[in-house]
Amino acid sequence: MLHLIVILCKTTKESWIMMWMISITPYLLDFVCFFFTFL
Repeated sequence: MLHLIVILCKTTKESWIMMWMISITPYLLDFVCFFFTFL
């Protein structure tokens, strides 16, 4: 039972990180474009 909870927490955390990465990607692209404009 505990093992199942650990697996669930791990997958939830990983999916949360994936969601966060996907949501921040546009901002990262904007930042990179902005950065190269001033290079």
